[in-house]
Amino acid sequence: MIPRLSKLLADPLTFKKDSGKNNPIWWYRGYRNLQIESFEHLENNIVLINEQELQIKQVIAVNTRDYYQCFIYIETFPMEPSGLYNWEKREIQRMIEQYGYYNEEFGVYQREFFVTRSEYDDGAATINGKLVELDWRATELRVRYLSPYNLIIAASESPINNPSFDNFFEKIMNNILGGNANIEDLNRAVLELPKRSNI
Repeated sequence: MIPRLSKLLADPLTFKKDSGKNNPIWWYRGYRNLQIESFEHLENNIVLINEQELQIKQVIAVNTRDYYQCFIYIETFPMEPSGLYNWEKREIQRMIEQYGYYNEEFGVYQREFFVTRSEYDDGAATINGKLVELDWRATELRVRYLSPYNLIIAASESPINNPSFDNFFEKIMNNILGGNANIEDLNRAVLELPKRSNI
């Protein structure tokens, strides 16, 4: 799974255009859709897509009727908490029921030290008992999913890139995680989407 994903998301992911940057590959999750600017295989089955840490459970390539309808479905295992926050199980469960999944955000300084999201935003953190100014060049934002999670990878001009589809798409993705839908349901929904006019 990881070698094929690494091949798909190999550099370059960003191209220069006259009007600025162009990122032809995006990740989609309903209301949270963004261009993919970086990919890294961290260890074992854990990858980093932009700032998202993902412990890969399965990767499914969906090859549909036409090239522009193809997409990659990724599902992940829940990861261990960073240890920076005191999450209560009932809070996690409430967020899963509301949003379909649960995550935490934090910073990684010099690829070694974890800092809270507020410390990351402030640019300073207490590390080994000392106040340290966080050099932004050595500090990365991370998003870690503490529950099962799923997302789609597709072209920027995919029919999935459609704001009117976001709400229904989010429900399908959550239902897949909950065992109340499957990839075929998602595929059928994508096949009904109109082709984007600039393809």
